[in-house]
Amino acid sequence: MAGDSKSTENPLNLASLPVELLNIIFSKLNPCYLQDTVRLVCKRFAEILSDDAFWKLCFRRHFGVRSKKYKYPLLQPFGFHEGFTIEKRFRCGDQISWREITSRLNKRDILWGKAEKVVSRFSSIPHSSEVDAVRILPNHGICVTGGRDKMMCLWNLDFKKNPLLLAKEKSHNGWVWDIAFCQQDEFFSCGWDNTIKGWNLSNQLSCFKVMRTSSPPMCMDVVPGLIAAGLLTQEISMYDPRIAILHEIHRYNGHSRTVTSLKIVENKIYSVSEDKTISIYDTRNLAVIDKKKLIIRLAVRCIWVSLCWTYYVLVNLKTYHHMLIKVSKKLSCETAFPRKMAVYRDLVYVGDSKGCFSVYHMQSDYDSPLVCLKVGNERPINSIIPSLEGVIVGTSDAGAKMIIPSVPMQVVQQFNGDKSEITSMDYHKNYLVVTTASSHRTVQFYTPVPDLYNV
Repeated sequence: MAGDSKSTENPLNLASLPVELLNIIFSKLNPCYLQDTVRLVCKRFAEILSDDAFWKLCFRRHFGVRSKKYKYPLLQPFGFHEGFTIEKRFRCGDQISWREITSRLNKRDILWGKAEKVVSRFSSIPHSSEVDAVRILPNHGICVTGGRDKMMCLWNLDFKKNPLLLAKEKSHNGWVWDIAFCQQDEFFSCGWDNTIKGWNLSNQLSCFKVMRTSSPPMCMDVVPGLIAAGLLTQEISMYDPRIAILHEIHRYNGHSRTVTSLKIVENKIYSVSEDKTISIYDTRNLAVIDKKKLIIRLAVRCIWVSLCWTYYVLVNLKTYHHMLIKVSKKLSCETAFPRKMAVYRDLVYVGDSKGCFSVYHMQSDYDSPLVCLKVGNERPINSIIPSLEGVIVGTSDAGAKMIIPSVPMQVVQQFNGDKSEITSMDYHKNYLVVTTASSHRTVQFYTPVPDLYNV
C-alpha cells in the first residue's frame, strides 16, 4: 500500500524522461507536429525544442538523406553541402531559424506535395480579356484582379462562397497593369492611362487618389508613405499618398531602358531593367547607391557552348552544314534581360526573358549568382513569389511551378491550368491565385486540402 501511495504521488510521465530519450522520441515525430503542438505542451518541451542543433539534425534527417544527389547553394553558407554533409564548424544561430525552415518545409510537402490534395477553381467572368495583375489583400480573405478590359474585380478566396464579390468597369482608361497592397483597406493600381489610383475597400471600391505619371507605369511597389513606379521610359517616379500633390515628389533615372520590375526594401529601391542592370537607390539621400551589371551564369555558359559548336561546325562545314540553325538559336541567350524581380530576406530573385531563374545575395556584386536554374523554355518569367519553403515561378510557356532552388531543380507542384501564358500570380496563407492570358479561365484559384500531420 505504501508503494502504491508513493507511485500515486510521483506518477511517471513523459516530461520526466531524460533529455536524450526525449530527443529520440521527438526525432520520430513530424516536424509540424513538434512545432505546432509538442513545443506548446510545457516549458521543458519548449526548452528542448528551442535548440538549433536539434532542428538542424532534424532538417538533415527529413530533407537530406533522401536528397543526397542534390546541392543547395542557398544553404552552403550555413554549413550544408551535397548530401547535407555537416561541416566541423556546424554553425547555428541568428543567421537562420532551423526550427522555422524545417517545420515550414514539412508543412509545404504535406499541403502541396500531392496533386490530388490540391483543389482548384477557375473563373473567366466578368473579365473579357487578359488579366495582367492580381493581388491578395491580407486579413480580408479576398483578392483583386485587373485586366486589359480596363476592369478590376474583387474575388472571394473562400471556396465555399461565391467567387465574385464586385466588378468595377472602367477603373482605368487603359490596361490595368499592376496592383500593390498598401495597408488596412487601401490598395493602389496603375494603368496605361498614365495614372496611379488609390482604392478604398470600405466604400464599395471607391477611388480616393489619382496620381499622374509622365509615361505608362510598367511596375510599382507600395509601402506606408511611399509609392515607387517604374515607367516605360528609364525613369522611376516616387509619390507620397499622404499629401494632396497629384504628381510625383521625385523622379530619377536609374536605368537607360525600360524598368521591368522594382521592390522597396526598407529605405532602398531595388529595380531591374531591359538594360540588364540592377539599380539600388537610397530614398533618404535621394541618390543611386549602386548600379551593377547582371550576369546570368547559365546564359554565359550557353554562349560559351555556342561558340564551341560554331567553331566545330565551321571546321566541318561540308558535313554539318545543317547544324548552323541550331547554333543560331543557342546564341540568342545573349539577348536575355531581367523580366521580374523579388526580394525576400537577404536574397534577390531575378527571372529573365529566356526562362532562367537566378538568386543573388543582396550585398554581392551581382556578377555571380548563388544559383541559376532553367525553369521555362526560352520564354519570359512573368512572376516570382519567394518564401522560406520554396519559390513559385510563373512562366509564359511552362505554367506555374512551386520549386526548390537546388541543383538540379526540384519541382514540388506544377499548376498547369489550361497551359496558357501566366501573366501574374500572388500567394498568401496557402492560397495561390494565378491569372493567365487566355480568353477563358482567366483567373485560377488553388488551395490545398488541410490534412496536416497525416503523412
